[in-house]
Amino acid sequence: MESARADLDYAFVARWANANDNATLTAIDASFVRVATGRGPLPFAVAGRIRLLGGKDTVELGLRISLGESSIEMTNEIEAREAQEYAPDRRHILFAANTQMPVLEFGLTTVEISLDGDLVRTLRFEIVESEEP
Repeated sequence: MESARADLDYAFVARWANANDNATLTAIDASFVRVATGRGPLPFAVAGRIRLLGGKDTVELGLRISLGESSIEMTNEIEAREAQEYAPDRRHILFAANTQMPVLEFGLTTVEISLDGDLVRTLRFEIVESEEP
């Protein structure tokens, strides 16, 4: 039997995302690497799939979103009862975290994803100033 652990299968940023009851993700403008906006709140989402292996019962999902000196951090403990089984002793959990980030400056934004306190993935996208008034 495998040791109990959680692995991040995949993750992406999007304008909006939702983890649906039928074990699918719905996303709008997924996997962007650049977004043009003005100053103010920027709504976006971080979404993906976590694999639970070896009978793991819970996983703590952590997100840290940074732009310059500003950062937002959030964590959520997810219980395996929300997981979909796809093989014996193997389940997956879909997640979608919709948030808003205040844009006070433009530049490279970093999204660090952790599982049970361990950094497992880093996503990046650039926020550029919109040419529209």
